[in-house]
Amino acid sequence: MNNSFFFPNVDAIYLFKRAGTTEDPFIPINQELTVNYGKVTLTEIPNYKTKVNVTNSNSESLIEITTTEPNTNEFKVDYSTGMVYFNSAQEDSILTFSYLGIGQLDVPAGRMILDTSNTNGERVTLQEVLDSQGDIGQRLTEANDKMEGIETLVNANQVVKQTDFDSYKSDNNTKVNNTSTDLTDRGINIKTLGADSTGVLDISDYLKTAATMVVRGDIVLPRGTFNLAQPVVFNSYVRLKGQGNNVTTIKVTTDIAAITFSGGITGGIDSYLQNASCGIEGLTLAGRDENTKPLLSVMFSGRIKFSDVIFSHNGGGALYLRSVQDTMFLDCHFRYCGNKTINTAAVFMDDYSVNPSASNQMNVNELKFVGCVFEHNTGRLLQSTGNGNNSSTFTSCKFEYNGASGDPVPIYLKNAERFIFIDCRYTGYDLTGMFDIDNCYGIEIRGMSYNNNEPTFFARINNSRGISIRGNGRKVGKIIKTGSTYNLDIKLNEQEHVGRFYNYITSTHAPGESVDLRNIHYPDGGATIVDDATGTDGVLIRQTTAGKQLFIVNINNTVVPRNGITIWARINATVNATHAFWLQATYGSGTLFQNITINAGETWVRISIPKHKLPNTTALAMVTPSGFSGTVELKQMFYENRYYASAIPTSTTDSWLLGEEIFNFPPSPGGYEKWICTAAGAPGTWKGVNQIQA
Repeated sequence: MNNSFFFPNVDAIYLFKRAGTTEDPFIPINQELTVNYGKVTLTEIPNYKTKVNVTNSNSESLIEITTTEPNTNEFKVDYSTGMVYFNSAQEDSILTFSYLGIGQLDVPAGRMILDTSNTNGERVTLQEVLDSQGDIGQRLTEANDKMEGIETLVNANQVVKQTDFDSYKSDNNTKVNNTSTDLTDRGINIKTLGADSTGVLDISDYLKTAATMVVRGDIVLPRGTFNLAQPVVFNSYVRLKGQGNNVTTIKVTTDIAAITFSGGITGGIDSYLQNASCGIEGLTLAGRDENTKPLLSVMFSGRIKFSDVIFSHNGGGALYLRSVQDTMFLDCHFRYCGNKTINTAAVFMDDYSVNPSASNQMNVNELKFVGCVFEHNTGRLLQSTGNGNNSSTFTSCKFEYNGASGDPVPIYLKNAERFIFIDCRYTGYDLTGMFDIDNCYGIEIRGMSYNNNEPTFFARINNSRGISIRGNGRKVGKIIKTGSTYNLDIKLNEQEHVGRFYNYITSTHAPGESVDLRNIHYPDGGATIVDDATGTDGVLIRQTTAGKQLFIVNINNTVVPRNGITIWARINATVNATHAFWLQATYGSGTLFQNITINAGETWVRISIPKHKLPNTTALAMVTPSGFSGTVELKQMFYENRYYASAIPTSTTDSWLLGEEIFNFPPSPGGYEKWICTAAGAPGTWKGVNQIQA
């Protein structure tokens, strides 16, 4: 290229441009590139007049457009930068680009400032890193030359003085030790070892070599695609560092457990949260749908950090965990990994029971997933089946699942303890359910909401205890409880739409094992807990067992209203006889408040508590009577800031407060709308307000 142009306002960036003449022609370029984040960067700036031709793996040409956003088989070209943009449907596609190159932009390495987090704020340029790698290479070359000199003397049967040999040996060892120290402190760029970044040649041996050279530090993978055909094992003190998940890609081309971190607990407590120097950062790890082994395995390790990593399209799953503790996954994307046919999940947590005779075994515990995306069409997103896997949290994660009827439930927890989901959301279509919780303890789901279609059930809970579901967005969906499940705590804090809760009980339980609607806090003036019109039967809770609470409303945390509390409940019962259901208000030791006969069919019932009794009230409940046989359903419930009665009080043992009000129910012509207490006492002095026309 004969022409170059300097851009003074950009500072040391040059455009080397061909003239397009016979002496300096534009050059034809044909290259394969992978679409990442909807775009690719061409090697050179393309010629606008002859355009860019793009074909897919079937040799079908895509259509170039200049306006709007590209559709599935369209693309746009920025002829000033060499960037080509695609529809999201082309993500991860390998496409062929043909064009005439007119030149390229060059940026001096000395002008590129790298991350200074490990250099105490000192400016480090790309050129300085390259120069240091050159020094290391020169030392290795010199050491090798000296060893070859010794070998030459020996081969020539010449006598080598012991002093000369010792000198050679000492000098060589010094250079090798210095080289090892530099590699330990700074890490190594795998390209300096000769690794191919075009995705053609296997880099497994280069990674293995780098792993032996870098005791503690980074193995750097620059921009490009790297072919991995053999499994590689790293200790827990090495970080595999790419340049970003849209820039660096490791492509697994055979059915292998591709990358394994094993052995050792690094750093001090919580070291993995602060500039962790172990794990993987900033790359895409892409597999194959037909694979049966995971992309990443972490075993017998801890305090490792994986951040900004995309795990993509691998039938054997993305992540296999066994005997791991204190490890973080930050902003990772588990995309289409796992296969329902071979029972693999995107993230699979195993436990030591796989090999109980091995030493240094422990459960999977204290894992943290923050800002991660779990995405699949058919396979499980998360599965933990290890005995005692515990104390893992999922914060602000997204679960996307577009399955079909009969596909496995996306999140399957068995024998797990203290798994917590905080402010997560799930989205998808044709979901059988979201959570399958079996024989677990202390599972907590806070603030999870869903988009698109409602699943058949939100959670199926079997033989578990201490399960808490709180404030789950506008809609939760159906909760199915089976087996010996107890201490199920559902808390709906200021939610507009609570969905439907099914309490299927298949065996005898102790009191208090039914679904609890607790800490419901309504605004002053009342609010309605919806009758779920989207459901097939509009049922909030269903109870089929005698002596069980159909619902509990805990009012400890409510603001005491001026006129007391009344909770109305619409009940539908299918019974074999007339039954007297308890409507119960609990004042610490428990007091029977009301006893209402409910026949088969639908009726409204109420629990009403005056203001002077509220400070000691802990809960309001409805309990199925002993001898009950049939089904009773709670279909609707709402709250009012008032106390209802049909007459003013007459009891001399119940003291009322000045200003308390009693609303007349049922109202009658000539009667009053309400009565107000004008003098405190038992029963106090009462005056009628707003007489109803006769």
